[in-house]
Amino acid sequence: MDWDARRATRAGRELRLGPKEFYLLGFLLSNPNKIFRREHLARVLWCEPTVDLRTVTAIVSRLRKVINRGGYPDPIRCLRGTGYQFRSTLDGLALQLAKRPKKRKL
Repeated sequence: MDWDARRATRAGRELRLGPKEFYLLGFLLSNPNKIFRREHLARVLWCEPTVDLRTVTAIVSRLRKVINRGGYPDPIRCLRGTGYQFRSTLDGLALQLAKRPKKRKL
């Protein structure tokens, strides 16, 4: 992930992500192997708990569709009744996040 250019790639292929999908991917990548309920993801994406939770499900679904193109294993795991988890290693393939650049003081 390149936070400055707002671009993400997988196996050298650029991922075409909308703003919410990009932010969700960055959040999940920066919190590998942790499980998040849809309510928590709604607060992360919208900063308000009134969002319909089916909207979160739809965004996760769109993100999965984009990152799994090309037959790659799905790093996002749905734990029924619990939430979503981003697996940091999958079939020996380590998935990494480029660190978000630090803000410069003026």
